[in-house]
Amino acid sequence: MSQNKNYPIPPSHRTFNFGPITIDSSFDSGNCSNAEKVSGNTFNIWIGSDHQQNNYRTWFHFSVEGANKGTTLVFNIKNMQNQSRLLNEELVNTII
Repeated sequence: MSQNKNYPIPPSHRTFNFGPITIDSSFDSGNCSNAEKVSGNTFNIWIGSDHQQNNYRTWFHFSVEGANKGTTLVFNIKNMQNQSRLLNEELVNTII
């Protein structure tokens, strides 16, 4: 992604490499400001806040490459806002 001085690359557009596993959010709508490998196939993810909304962290969007087919990866989103309102409206978390 090339940087334009009028449109700097957001801090949530990043790429992280952990051996064969790559976590990437360097695309339009990407949101992953930091990632760390905890152990094995478990990763901690921090998401960026919405533009000009410092405390609004309710979504994430990143891609993962390099895992073998059938491998389970675990992502812990460490700084997401409380989503209880969504759960009260019968919207549920999705596990893919």
